[in-house]
Amino acid sequence: MAMVFHESILTGLRAIEGGLGDTRLIHFILEHGFRWLSGRPPHEAFWSPPVFFPHENVAAYTDVLVGVGPFYWIWRWLGAGPLTAFQLWSMAMWTLNFAAIYLVVRRYLGCGRAAATLGAVVFAFGSARVVQLVHPQLVPQFWVVLAFAALLEAFGSDPDGTPRRAAAARAWIGVFFAALVLQAWTAFYPFYFALALGAAALGWALVLRETRGRPAAFWRAHRAAVLVAAAGAALLLWPLAARYLAAKAERGYFPFAGRQAPRLGSWLLLGDTNVAWGWLTELSLFDGLDTSPHWNGVGFVTLALAALGLARLWRRPAVRLLALAVATLFVMTLAWPGEVSLWRWVREVAPGASALRAVARVGMVLALPAALGLAAYFDRALRGGRGRLAAALPGLLALLVLAEQVHARRPTLDKAALVAHVDALAQRVDPSCRAFLLLMRGRGRYENLQDDAAWVTMATGIPTVNGRYGSFPPGYPNLRMPRVRKARRLRDARRAMRDWVMAHGESDRGVCFVVVEESEVEQSAARVRPPAKVGPRKRPGRGDPQRPRRRRPRFERPETHFGLW
Repeated sequence: MAMVFHESILTGLRAIEGGLGDTRLIHFILEHGFRWLSGRPPHEAFWSPPVFFPHENVAAYTDVLVGVGPFYWIWRWLGAGPLTAFQLWSMAMWTLNFAAIYLVVRRYLGCGRAAATLGAVVFAFGSARVVQLVHPQLVPQFWVVLAFAALLEAFGSDPDGTPRRAAAARAWIGVFFAALVLQAWTAFYPFYFALALGAAALGWALVLRETRGRPAAFWRAHRAAVLVAAAGAALLLWPLAARYLAAKAERGYFPFAGRQAPRLGSWLLLGDTNVAWGWLTELSLFDGLDTSPHWNGVGFVTLALAALGLARLWRRPAVRLLALAVATLFVMTLAWPGEVSLWRWVREVAPGASALRAVARVGMVLALPAALGLAAYFDRALRGGRGRLAAALPGLLALLVLAEQVHARRPTLDKAALVAHVDALAQRVDPSCRAFLLLMRGRGRYENLQDDAAWVTMATGIPTVNGRYGSFPPGYPNLRMPRVRKARRLRDARRAMRDWVMAHGESDRGVCFVVVEESEVEQSAARVRPPAKVGPRKRPGRGDPQRPRRRRPRFERPETHFGLW
């Protein structure tokens, strides 16, 4: 865990790993769930958080995080502030990923502790996970690992080699469907890719000669249990699916974008901040792959060793099906020159596929077989080595694997400065306001005002017309970038806000208009240390005004902080 959260640990939880964008959005979603459970206004309606006032069903625009919410809510009920609770929640998510894959490797592969630990580190704290640090909703995948383990248990045998007893198999079938439900109520991308991986594995199981009879035999033996568990899962998923379908009918699906589909380099790149392979993003060969959805690599040494480990496990049907399923997703989603991709047609026939915007994130499924193969390779290497060279080689290779996962810099936020930043904006909102719209006067280079407004709502308890919740509701185009430069644009914004509120059958009376200067907001946000701009690494010279300062400013805790500490 120290590989990711060393700044938080070393600063006594003063630093927060993440950025000013999606990190705060995910935090807002978690806090909204807690305040909804507590009955605190204006969070009385779970599906209508107090953003995009007065629009409803906003929660269905993105992940709801209910499946992992209790790991945040428990800290809030114990008295921790929102920011501290979020830090502890983040640590728990990464730790649970590690624990889940570690137990799977130990139980089903029989690997030793050292080999299982190394495989679990690559899965839970590897480069592919670190580059998604500013997208915390993509981190929790332990429910998927639990579903995978439950499937192995249901199809497996008892320790004496006899087929799994009916009662035990039925219990594991229930665990499998429960884990999928919890993942669906957590985040859509990992859930959908897990379903796609399972469908591909089932297809291969029906094709391969040595496995084609097992699904049919399992169905005959446990048909009632599967139907009951599937029906229960459908009932639990229906409230979520109904809300998502309503949001789809309102907004429509995202159009297919070839630049968001994975290319070969998407499975190889590790990000521009990776110490070992970050320089690859500067090569013209990988043009267009300069965003985090395309940085799904695990490292070239790691990939080679994992492949060797999987080759040694190839006789195991589960491993073979997993590898073939990953290869199938690789072919189905790969984008060729000219934006040619089979996924364009998959979207037309597969339910829910059109809801995936950044299809390149399918590379996240590589972490599971990589962890299994890596653990298998090192388990055999550690057990079979003779002589000094053979004994030292696994240790050297392990160091190379770990070195491939290290990143030079990670986005962090200063907790005290973040509190002061939100406090300064919250002071501008009159407590008598029924709702407010936060606007910025300037050229609009600051891109996080919508998230600032959501946090002001969290601090003051006053709904906001602002919003950035995975998407924008229809009829909201004039307020997507809340910036103004001239008095005429200010009048246009006022008119757009009034039209937006009145279109929902509400009066604009009591809806406040809060205008802040861009220079003030940028100076305040700069103290929070926002993340570096995503893209190819830049090496500014000494005279470059964009050169980052090495000296870290001091921050003092503000006297008024609205309970965010």
